[in-house]
Formats: sequence, structure tokens, C-alpha cells
Amino acid sequence: MPRGQAKKEDTLTVLLTQELQRQGLDAEPQVRLQGRGKGWADALVRLGRLSIIIEAKTGQGAAHRQAASADCRKRIENGHCTAAVAVCYPSDATSANFSQAVLEYAILDADTEDPEWLSGQPHELASTVKMAPAQLGNADLAANQLRGELDKALAKLSFQQKQDLARALDLPITPMPKPGDFTGNNRQANLERALAAWEVRKYDTAAIRGMLVIASAMMFHARLDEYLGNELGDRHRPQFDARGETLTPYSGPWPPARLSRCKDAVDIVAAVGDAWDTILALDYKPVFQTALAGLKAPYDDRNWRDSVKIVADAAGNLTNSLAGGRQDVMGRIFHRVLDTAPYDGSYYTGTAGAALLATLAIRPDDRDWTDLDAIAGLNVTDPACGTGTLPIAAAARIRELAGDVDQERLSEILVEKVLRLYDINLTATHMAATTLGLMSPSTQFRNMNVHRVRLGPPQYDPNGEQTLPAQVGSLEWLETNPTLIGWPEYRVSEQIETKQAEASRLTPADLFIMNPPFARGSLRYDQFTEEEEKIVKEREDTLLRNTPADRTGGSNGFTVLAQRHIKAGGRIASVYPLQLAQAASGQGIREMLAREFHIEFVIALNDPQGMAFSENTAIGEMLVVARRWREDDDRAAAGTTFVKILRKPTTPAQSKFIGEAILRCQDHPDYAISHWPQERMLAGDWFPTQFVRDELVQLFVDISESKWFPAASGDDAGQQGPAGRRILDAFSRTRQSSVRCALWEHKTDIQRTMMTKPDCYVVAKQDKEGLADDYWAQRGRVLRPFRLRIANTRVTTVLCDQPIMSVAFVPYHPETGNHTPEDVEKATVVYLNSTAGLTAMLGVVTNRLIVYPQWTKANWEKVNFPDWSKLTVAQVKAMAAAYDELCGSELQEFRAMLTCDTRKRLDDAVATALGIPSNVMETARIALASEPAVTGKTFTGDALVGGLS
Repeated sequence: MPRGQAKKEDTLTVLLTQELQRQGLDAEPQVRLQGRGKGWADALVRLGRLSIIIEAKTGQGAAHRQAASADCRKRIENGHCTAAVAVCYPSDATSANFSQAVLEYAILDADTEDPEWLSGQPHELASTVKMAPAQLGNADLAANQLRGELDKALAKLSFQQKQDLARALDLPITPMPKPGDFTGNNRQANLERALAAWEVRKYDTAAIRGMLVIASAMMFHARLDEYLGNELGDRHRPQFDARGETLTPYSGPWPPARLSRCKDAVDIVAAVGDAWDTILALDYKPVFQTALAGLKAPYDDRNWRDSVKIVADAAGNLTNSLAGGRQDVMGRIFHRVLDTAPYDGSYYTGTAGAALLATLAIRPDDRDWTDLDAIAGLNVTDPACGTGTLPIAAAARIRELAGDVDQERLSEILVEKVLRLYDINLTATHMAATTLGLMSPSTQFRNMNVHRVRLGPPQYDPNGEQTLPAQVGSLEWLETNPTLIGWPEYRVSEQIETKQAEASRLTPADLFIMNPPFARGSLRYDQFTEEEEKIVKEREDTLLRNTPADRTGGSNGFTVLAQRHIKAGGRIASVYPLQLAQAASGQGIREMLAREFHIEFVIALNDPQGMAFSENTAIGEMLVVARRWREDDDRAAAGTTFVKILRKPTTPAQSKFIGEAILRCQDHPDYAISHWPQERMLAGDWFPTQFVRDELVQLFVDISESKWFPAASGDDAGQQGPAGRRILDAFSRTRQSSVRCALWEHKTDIQRTMMTKPDCYVVAKQDKEGLADDYWAQRGRVLRPFRLRIANTRVTTVLCDQPIMSVAFVPYHPETGNHTPEDVEKATVVYLNSTAGLTAMLGVVTNRLIVYPQWTKANWEKVNFPDWSKLTVAQVKAMAAAYDELCGSELQEFRAMLTCDTRKRLDDAVATALGIPSNVMETARIALASEPAVTGKTFTGDALVGGLS
């Protein structure tokens, strides 16, 4: 490198280091390195236990990024740092313009293969460096390794030890198989086999949870080894013993034995137990009291000691391998190890989604973030906290905004005063408390607001008197106070006790940040008997009756809870299922939110790679940030910003960068924005979540408002027949000729035109003749879809020359008005295969995958059709004629719609017949051709880019 360029690079790095220092970071330029490789680091940042080296290059081409990354990898490989930041300065950067220069940068650690490069000004790079602990280490690998070790430990336990562990920690066992889970001729035999297997394994899941509680406590124990180490022992020796009901002077041993020493003890259970008991004399009751109850519960034999040793080794290795105790590790490990989301709806919010939600919900101008007293008055509540990912992201956002205040004192305030976490799951709340402890070991845990709320049927004493009613966790605050279940406690008498107390009223919050469960209710109740489940669900129904969440439950119920306990000017920041944007069952919640709150942001993922911010789920999700109206707000002028994320962020730093850009109303290639008026939000219209392009949003609105032609939906437009699973319940395919025939499949390489024909004969299943007769009576000539892979689909709707049924389609009977049924059927098929019809369909779709939309009956009832009864004969005849002309013409796949002559002729015919301006239809077709749902690829802009015309 020329000497002048090197000198300039050094100058820029000094300026960068100064900016890091202004942001409260311990940063030093030009640091001599010792040990293997030696040399000089461009800059060194000390962030708690982390050492982060910065290596910079001048220039922003691929070669410069590669060179900076290579230098970073060398520093990591030589053991000079845990992580490194590769930085590329723009070639025209100078001392005069450096604060405004746009840098390129990426964080790397030992597990980074292909770093994610970001761009931003120096102060944005500083914020990214602050977030480094939340991005380092391969949590997925760590989770897999830990699960393997837990399985080894579990294999050593007897049935009785598993049962003891489960009972000690009040952990639900694996749900018992139910008769309704089995169908077919061998259902009784299959049920009996499943019950026999369940009897052997019913405590396995609970035991794994219990072992994970012990493992997380051991990880915290290892973290405390530094904080309570021998050289600091006298300083942290407790003055009073925190283990008793009353404080008495402490005179026991100190400091507690290190985890590494306990692991080598002959009796590891006794050694770890003694160490935890000693730690409890100081504090940390939520972590170690619960874990101690689990540690002491099983019969103490060699197998149990061997199991504890396996867990201790795994916990120690995990603590050493995960740099800085990254904040999301505990939650990710919990959900990857247990994977209970399909059973209780508690999907783990990824750290990228959590960071984005926190960035949008907590703003620089909300309060004076340098005033610790002002921060201490903040109330951040999560009524369904899981492992605490969202409130911990909120804490990280507050620390970032607070700048260079006393970070240790700030962490204590956040944990002791600001964050209020509640959940029904003991293991999850234990992990949340442990994670908060990892964030700030000096926190007074006795003041920590992490609580387990009771979910369960009524309880009775031996005399049959009810001691507790049926309860449904945090939702009890809708009417009364829930019961708080204390941390399981191991007493000298070798009895496990779990204390219970009534919670106080829920304090009005400044922020409800949450990802409440939105699985169907029965999944949360499978731990109970059928009678208990019925009682608990009736309790939930009672609480939600006469609210917008009536008969919907799930996340809607928690929204009502938040609405009742939020301060004026306070915010709800929540993860919701994407279907809430369109589902009829969510209409009341959408209207309530708009009435009671200014819905500031609705964030949806429009990335074919994934539509969920949570992990381990295929359910499409969105983020909603809404602020409680104040009396002086101009409600009519308020609008909602719909943000369509085009590339799912994978790290908190990426999410923060995107969130800050959104707050600045800044254009960005990774998202598209639509602005929606308050009047539409009050009507419950959230259509912009469905499309990236505003042209399609507008077309959808214009169709629904009958701008060009009278529109109708629901029963006014037509009637639907049965399809899919329902057909399979009543009919089987047969090779023999039958009077009943069907279109069984929708194969895109076969179904190339709008006209179709049956592909099989069907017969009624045994004992299903009545059902089959009912379904056969609803057959039809028009067949519309109930789900599609849009990208490689050629037709949405087909017409058969005879009424049939279908597994892949739904029979549809349009209202014909004064027109002939044949003309209206043809016109319906033409409309739904046009750009206008597809836009009307996609506007009310329920997505799990963006490229695989599906329409429930409720969705389909919201699709807008031409109101055939109000169209002239000439209009309907013109569309029917278009069908006659084009029904045998092959249609190309939707992703090739711009080069499909048949599609264009369809559009021209529909536009002319319905009065849609030709330029509007043409513009919409171009926009539709670039939608991720159609292309199956990440949105990159106008579909015409690349040579089409």
C-alpha cells in the first residue's frame, strides 16, 4: 500500500475510534498484539469480556471487502480476539467529511463463513459494535451439541428418576394419545400401541426440560465464577443470609466453589448442591433455587451423578464457546432443544425480529435516555415472555439509547424496575431469569420481576373444598388477578415445595412487547385430561366474552389485555400471525387497535425465503407497533406505515439498521413502504400487507370500491362447494367406471388451459354414503383454487363441461342475475385468470409461504367479483366470448405472464368489458410479474428491467 494511502487509512481509523469512544465504547487505535502472529491491530474495542479487533481498508470493492475480512479472520485464528469487524472506508473519505461518510462493515467470529455486509455512517457502525455480543457464536450448533449431551444424560435415568425430576419442577408430561388421533381400520390397535409406548416415555420431555434447567443454572454458575471468584470473595461475601424467611447474619463458607472444581468432585451432586446453596445465601433465587430442587429430586445413585457430570461438562463447554454470554443464546437453545412450539404455540422470536420490533417501539425522543431516574420510571411488560427474547431486546435498545451512562447501574435498573415478565412455563421463565442474570450478575434478583402465572383447572383440598379456581395465566388480569407460582424450593426435609400467591393488579405499562401464543387453544391444554381441558377453555372463553377476542383467543386475547393496561402514549409492540391482517376472525381486533391506538407500523415479510420472524414455524407473521391515543392527537390526520420487508434480516445489527431507516422515512432496497389512511384502518383494512407494489394495492382497493364496475363478494357473489380434505373423507378414487367423476389433482404441466376435464372416477367410502351424496350435490362446473404455487401455476380457475368435484379445486356457483349460467361461468373463469382477478384473490389470501397462498372459506368470501346482476348483457357476453376464443389456448406460468400472449389477450378482454383503463391493467400486470409471490424470488424491482417491453 502506498505510504500516503496508509497514512490516510490510519487517520480515518483514529477518527472511527474517537466516534466509538463518543458512543461509550472502550476503544483504542493502533494496538500492538502479543502472542501468535503478533502485529498491530488497526483498533481494539473491549466490550465486557469481549475483545473486538477492527481491521480497515480504504476502498469499497469486492477485493477490499475480501482483504479486510481476511485480516479479521487472521486475528481470530491467532487468538487475539473473540470477534472482529471488517471496515471499508469510501475512497473519498476525509477528516472533514468522515462523520457523514458511508462505511461498509461486517462482524466476524470463528463461525462466520459468509459475513453479512452492512453500510452506514460511523455512529451506526458504533451501534453495531455494541450489539456484537448478540450476534456471536453459533447458537444453533451449541443447541444441537447440548441436546446431544442431554439425551446422553437422559438415557442413564430410570423411569422413577425422570418422574421425580418432572414432579419436582412441576413440569407437564408428554400428552397422552387420544382416540381421536387415530383413524383407519387399525385405529384401536394403533391407539393401544401408542398408549403402551407413552407409558414408557411420558416423562422424557419433562425430564429433558428439567435437565435443561440444571444446565442453564450451571452456565450461570460458570458466569459467576468470574464475578464471585476467589480474588473478589471478600468483597461479595453476603452480610445477611438471603436463604431464610428473615435476614440473619451470614457466617457460612465463602466464596462458593467454582463449577470447574465441582465437576471434578467425587460426589458431583453434593458439590454442586453445596455451591448453589452457598450462592443462594447472597442472591439469585430464581436461578438456583429452582435448579437445586431439580438437582436434589431424583434418587441419588451413580447413574444420576453420571448424568449431572455430563450436563456440567456440556454447560461448561457451552459457556466457554459462546462469547460474551450473547443475549439470545438461552432462548434459542431452549426452543431448539425442546421444540415445544407446535404443542403450546410458544414460538421463539428470532433476535433479528426482536431487534427490529424494539427499534421501532422505543424511540430516541420518547424520553431523556441519559436520565437514569427517567428510565427507572419506565414499565416494559411482556405477559407471555417465554425465554425473554423480546424484553431483553427492549433492554438492549434502551442501553443503546442511553449512551455512556453507568451501564452496570443501568442494567440493574432495567432488571429490577423496568422489565416485568410473565409466562405459564416454568422452564421458560427460569431461562428468562438466567438470561437477565447473565446480562447483569450484580442485579438484585430478589427484586427481579420474572413470574410464572398459573394455567390449570380448579384445585381442591382433601375435604373437597376448592382452593383455586380454573385459571389461564396472564389473561386472568382481564377480570381479576392470576396466581403466581413461586420457584420450586428444596428444603432440608427433602420435600419439594412450590409456593403460590395472588398477583397484584397489573401496573399500567409504557410498553407491552410480546409474541403471545397463537396456536389453537387445545394445543396449550393437552397436558390436562379432557374434562380439565374443557373447564380451562371455558374459563378463557368467559374472560374473552364481549371482547373483540371473543371465540378467537390466542394472541387476540393478549391484545385486549394490553389495551386495558397501557398508558396514554404507551405502545403495544407485538408479533402477530399474518392472517390477522385479513382473517374475518381478526376484524374486531383490527378495528379495536385503530380505534384505541395510532397503528404506527405494520411490518410484514415478503421474502420467499421465509415469512416468519419467529423460528421453528411456517406460520406467516407480522410486527405491529401501535401507540395509545392521547387526547390532543389529530386522529384523522394519522396514518399507518406498512413496511414490506423484501429480504429477511438475519442479525440484530441488520434489523437495527433497517429499523432506523424506517424511522427516518428513508428509502431502502430491503423494504417497500405503503402509507394507509386512518379511515381505512378504522374499517379494519390491512390490505397492503399482501403486496409489495403500491399499484396492486391500489388496484385491489379500486376493485373493492367498485371504481370501474359494480363488485360483489361473499354470498352475493356465489356459493362454494366442498373440496380437499372433505372430499377425501367421503370419496376414494377407483379404476372402474362410475357415474361420479372428479378432478383429483392440479398438475401445472397438465392443466395448461382454462378448460378442464375429469381425471378419475370416485366412489363413496364405506359408511360415508350419506356424506358423499351431500358433497356430490354441491359439485360444479366452475372450479376455483384453495391453494396454489403461484410461480409455476398457469391457471387459477377452470371450467368443465359437466359438474364435477375436485380435491385440488373448490366447486363454485356464481350468482348469475339475469344472465345465463353458462355465460356467467365463462366470465367468472376469465376474470379469475386475469390480472384483475388474481389481484382480487391475492389481496385476501392466507399465507404460510409467500409462494404458496391458500384461501379458506372465510378468505374466499372476501374476494371481490364483478356483480354479474348489475352488469349489462353485452359486458357478460364479451367476457364469455373471450373464454370461447381463448379457452383452448395454452397459458404460460404466471412468472412468465409478461411474455404470455394469451394472458395479455385475457387482460385486454376483461379491461374492455369491465371498463378498466388499459394502462391500469397493463401497469398492474407489470407490477404483478415482479411480486415475490409470482416470481418465487426476492423482489428486485420492475419486472421490465432486463429487456422485456
